[in-house]
Amino acid sequence: MERRELLDVCDTSRYTDGEFDAVVAFGGPLSYSFERTDEAMSGLLRVIRPDGLVVASVMSLLGTWRHFLPAITTLSDVGDDANDRALGTGDLRHVVSDTGEHICRMFRWSDVEALVRHTGGRIVDGSASNWASLGDPEVLARLEADPARWERFIEHEIAACAEPGARDGATHILFASQRAAVHRLRAGMASS
Repeated sequence: MERRELLDVCDTSRYTDGEFDAVVAFGGPLSYSFERTDEAMSGLLRVIRPDGLVVASVMSLLGTWRHFLPAITTLSDVGDDANDRALGTGDLRHVVSDTGEHICRMFRWSDVEALVRHTGGRIVDGSASNWASLGDPEVLARLEADPARWERFIEHEIAACAEPGARDGATHILFASQRAAVHRLRAGMASS
């Protein structure tokens, strides 16, 4: 039986253990769970079958800082101390007022690894969501206007995003994870 369900990452209680082959949490929903992030990730891992996958994205702290630096430096009303706290924790509640600005928690790759490990999972793979495509929009438009050049650019972009060193440099971090027990079980079977 094939089905899709829309759910709140912070409340997977209506589902049984191992109910799904995969869970997709793109768009950074874990970045909005704040104090419930561990609970959310644990729940996502719980509802996948033992060899299933959680495929997710979170907002990237360092990539967002790099890409939006011009705008960040003009946030005069929050001050440098608030910016320092945001860079130290990834929590934008330190720097954003209640004026409807984007409030989320941003992650480093090491935060993603720690979250998955702490909640009983293991990382299968990870990637940056973008790299060179964060560059000059005019240059990108010229590349896109030539289908052959655009195809080559996209191939290079995908390869760059897959580099471990690029994971922190994008605006989002993409990752796939499984329950940790699957990895231990497979490792044990391989050594037998």
